[in-house]
Amino acid sequence: MQWLRNLAILFATFMLEGLWGIALVYTLLQIHREVQQMKWDDPQVRALREHGVGHDLVQQGDFAEALRYCTHQLHAGASSKDCLYWLRAAARLGLADADKKITDGEQLEKAIADCNEALARNLYLTAAYRIRAACHYHMGDWVRAAENLEYALRLGEVDPTAYLQQADVLQRLGRTEHAAAAAQRARQLTAMNT
Repeated sequence: MQWLRNLAILFATFMLEGLWGIALVYTLLQIHREVQQMKWDDPQVRALREHGVGHDLVQQGDFAEALRYCTHQLHAGASSKDCLYWLRAAARLGLADADKKITDGEQLEKAIADCNEALARNLYLTAAYRIRAACHYHMGDWVRAAENLEYALRLGEVDPTAYLQQADVLQRLGRTEHAAAAAQRARQLTAMNT
């Protein structure tokens, strides 16, 4: 299940700018190592292939087509609905951020609803918490962004970028000591991964 969590991190971090997108290369390498160790008949691998097209579309920046594809797969009865919901949320976040400035509040609200659906099916999807945090962040709701990042971190998120995002949100909330601690944890994790 670790590989699926890392894939989720990839989508969440890929969609965001600045501090919100630093871990892309690290996550890709980590996923690659874990995928090499998988058995191809594993049900999780079948589920990964099921939504692999959506993944590729999001990664290529074709958010409208990723949204269409994920929606179609969800209506077709795909077995990996939890992953498809957060993937569709990532596509919606990408659509809202098409011009590198979040302007589409409706897409952000729908992305949050998709994250809620994913989490209703699987409370351990850190990517859904991180995408939901990004949506709240871009809507200016620092408290909810901080809460979602905290959930992801409590679930064992080890991506240094998550701690940098948390530091950013906590700084905006005026919680400078906690922000400094989160930034320090990000530095520690980065040092461990190099």
